[in-house]
Amino acid sequence: MANLKSGADLTPSTVPAEWLPRPRTLTPRRIAERLQISEREVLQWLRGGDLRGLRTDDGWRVSERQFEVFLEERANIPASTRR
Repeated sequence: MANLKSGADLTPSTVPAEWLPRPRTLTPRRIAERLQISEREVLQWLRGGDLRGLRTDDGWRVSERQFEVFLEERANIPASTRR
């Protein structure tokens, strides 16, 4: 654990990493439930690189932020113009 002097200025750059919240991750199943689509479609997005994620021994994981970016990029885009 990092040592901080009493009264030290705590800013995002001075807070020890272990004190920061870890990013939340989502599984393909959870994403599919949120969007009310099949898990298979989410896996296709991941394999095709449309949705960025990390492949682990337990399967795919997608950060909340990457999921938000994915949704923002696709907002109001007609399906016929997507890849």
